[in-house]
Amino acid sequence: GIYTGSGSVNLLYIGGAYKIKSFSFGINAGYMFGQLSNTVLLNNIDTINNKSYNSDFSRYTKVGGIYWKAGVMYEHDLKKDLTLRAGGTFAMQQNLNISQGAYSIGTYGLVDTFIQDTAYSAPGINGKMVMPMSFSLGVQLLSTDKWLIGVDYAATKWTQYRFLGSADSLADAYKISIGGEFTPNALSLRNYWARATYRAGLYYGKDPVYLQNTSLMFYGFTAGASLPIKRSTSHVHLGIDVGSLGTKSNSLIKETYVRFSVGFSFNDRWFVKRKYD
Repeated sequence: GIYTGSGSVNLLYIGGAYKIKSFSFGINAGYMFGQLSNTVLLNNIDTINNKSYNSDFSRYTKVGGIYWKAGVMYEHDLKKDLTLRAGGTFAMQQNLNISQGAYSIGTYGLVDTFIQDTAYSAPGINGKMVMPMSFSLGVQLLSTDKWLIGVDYAATKWTQYRFLGSADSLADAYKISIGGEFTPNALSLRNYWARATYRAGLYYGKDPVYLQNTSLMFYGFTAGASLPIKRSTSHVHLGIDVGSLGTKSNSLIKETYVRFSVGFSFNDRWFVKRKYD
C-alpha cells in the first residue's frame, strides 16, 4: 500500500496590545483555514495474466474557524542596566468548522484498458475539529545591549483534540527550553565581530504523537548568530539545530536530525530623503 498526505492549516490574524505600568496585555485573533488530504492506494498486480486490481481510499477536509491566543508580560528594572521579564500565553480549547468529502474507487486494468468503479462516496460531511488548550510561560534576565538568559515552558493538551468526535493517537505534549545570547560590544566601530550577537540553547520535551503505548521524547541543542550588515541596522540571522526524536523501543524509530536556518531583518528607514550627501 501507498500512504500519502498533503495540505496545511494557515492562520490570518490581527493583534493588539496595551501596557499598564509594568504589565503588557495582548491578544491575537483571526481566521484559521486550510485543506487536508489523505489517500491510501492499494496495488495488486497479476504479472502472469497482465492484470491489475487497484483501490483508492481518499479523504479531503476543508477547515475554517475563528482562533485566538492571549498573552501577558511583566517587566521590572532590577538595576540601571539589569531587567527582569516574565510572561505567558494562553489559548482555550476552541472549535473549528470542517467539511469532509470521502470516496473509495476500485480500478481494474487489463493491458491498456482501465475500468473504474466508485464503491463509496460521501461528499459534504460537516462537523467540528476541536483544537486543544495550550499555554506557555517564560522568564528572562537581561542586560541592555549585552546579554540575555531565559527559560521557557510550553504545553498543549493534545488529548483534547477531536476530529468529527473521534480522538487520535496523541498525548499531551510539552517543551522546556533554556538559552541565552551575548553581544560583546554593540557600539564597537572597529571590531565587526564584537557587534554580532551569539546565541545558544538546549531543549527537551515530549512529542504529541503517541504510538505502541509509548511516548516519543525529543531533545536538542541550538546555536546561532545575528550578523550586522555594514553601514546598516539590519542583520543576517544564522542558526543550527541538532537533536533527536523518538525511541527504538516497541518497534519504533529514533531519528537524529540537523536543521539549518537563515533569516533577515530589515530595520533601516526607507524612502527618507537625505539632507546631506
